[in-house]
Amino acid sequence: MDQEYLKSCVYYDGALDDRFDPLPGIRLAEALDLSHLEVGDWKRTGAKIEQCVRKLLMMWTAGEKALEAERDFYSATIQEAPVLYGEHAVEIQYHCEALIYFARSAMDLAAYAFGKLLPPPLSVKRADSFNDLLKAIIKQGPNQPLAILIENWRVAEPGWLPLIVDLEKGRSLRDQLAHQKGFPIDYQDISLTSEKRSAFVILSGRNAVPLKALVEILRMGVAEAFRTFEDACLDYHAKASIFDSTEAPDTCHQTSEPKRSQLIDPYSC
Repeated sequence: MDQEYLKSCVYYDGALDDRFDPLPGIRLAEALDLSHLEVGDWKRTGAKIEQCVRKLLMMWTAGEKALEAERDFYSATIQEAPVLYGEHAVEIQYHCEALIYFARSAMDLAAYAFGKLLPPPLSVKRADSFNDLLKAIIKQGPNQPLAILIENWRVAEPGWLPLIVDLEKGRSLRDQLAHQKGFPIDYQDISLTSEKRSAFVILSGRNAVPLKALVEILRMGVAEAFRTFEDACLDYHAKASIFDSTEAPDTCHQTSEPKRSQLIDPYSC
């Protein structure tokens, strides 16, 4: 996986509002380059990294589009009694649901790469969903640092993790959108001193979060969790690489085999 390709051809100027340095995925690609995966698995993992980065960008864009669509509706409606219907309702809910689905898809794709590159015993043979990866990590015990983080993400209110995945089947907002209901947006009073109403997302019971806050919580939560996982991957493979380099070279078995990064056709934009 060419890190420069990610920077130049997948990312673009202003991506993710320039909030991250390095950008998510760059360190994961570096971890892959340092790994000893077999060639076929190396290529598949590299492809997953590229795809999950694009999904992160789609998630970020969906959030911007949701807020933009809601602002357009709100500016043209009666702010004391806004009612979503017709084209406005479809457009706003379209972008809101896309935000949730792209966030989950990004982490499902990333789970494959994380599963291959995390240090043992956290690495898994194959993780096709983020939920599977989380469960595999939790099985290692409650004192495992990543397991502690996962529990903190799960119980945070409002938190990003229950929006896209939950360890109990059917409880995440993503699962509810897929099988039970539409995006739960409604309008509530901004404050006791104002007659205007504002967009809120009704998560459960009376638990309501302003739409703008929910978009921020989800996007930043997913991106930061991604960076946490890739840090763990890179730290492990960087240390392993240093250890390998201190071993005496086996001059009797040296070959001219190319580096793994040379086994993939050069990328071009």
